[in-house]
Amino acid sequence: MIRGPRPPKGSWICYSEHIYQKVGHVQNFAVEYHFLETREIVRCKVYLARLRRRCLLSAEPTTEYCRTHRNHAGRPGSAMIDE
Repeated sequence: MIRGPRPPKGSWICYSEHIYQKVGHVQNFAVEYHFLETREIVRCKVYLARLRRRCLLSAEPTTEYCRTHRNHAGRPGSAMIDE
């Protein structure tokens, strides 16, 4: 289970997700969850010049780019500009 919504399509840079694991049922139909970790989600760094906004996807954990832009970012003649 992930707690917390993704921010709206605004000018977000990063946000946090709290990850829980379902353990099982307890009395009176209640469900027990255990906290696992907190993840920082960072927005893709690519600026889409034609759309005049940043990419709305989240970056992969080891890079500053999303899966779509990780191989195309910074290429000459591209419609993308790094900020």
